[in-house]
Amino acid sequence: MVSLSIIVGVVFGLFCCIFQFFPLSNLGVLWMAFASAALYFNGGGNTKEFPNYALSFIVGCAWGLLYVWGVGFLVKAGLSVPLTLLVDVGVITAVVCLVHFILLAKTWLNHAPSIFLAIALTFSLGGKDLIAEIVTVICGFILVIISLEGNKLFAGLNKKSE
Repeated sequence: MVSLSIIVGVVFGLFCCIFQFFPLSNLGVLWMAFASAALYFNGGGNTKEFPNYALSFIVGCAWGLLYVWGVGFLVKAGLSVPLTLLVDVGVITAVVCLVHFILLAKTWLNHAPSIFLAIALTFSLGGKDLIAEIVTVICGFILVIISLEGNKLFAGLNKKSE
């Protein structure tokens, strides 16, 4: 576990350093890589599941936009904020669950935690900077893969030297 801790620190430290040289750094989305990394680490960081995480996240961003637009539409239509949230969040969440838990359960679009992370992050940005959000979050997933694979490599080298 010590080697994994060191590898994660180095990988994420390098990412944060390099990230500062790209225009995304001006958008305040760096923290999203850590949010997605937490999700991916918690799920075991299985490389084979990367498409599920990434594609479910991207689709979740579309759902997040629907939430944002729905709130805007309903508020402009004159609904109170509590009623707007009840209708918007209640209806869209039910549809998201139906679609991804049942209709798409056996596809790459079945990873509910990624979908709901995307919805939350998209909502937090007010539907803006979506490409930056997607790139940063997918980088977080990739950083976990790099860290775990690096740890496997390091463990293999240690066994050979014994």
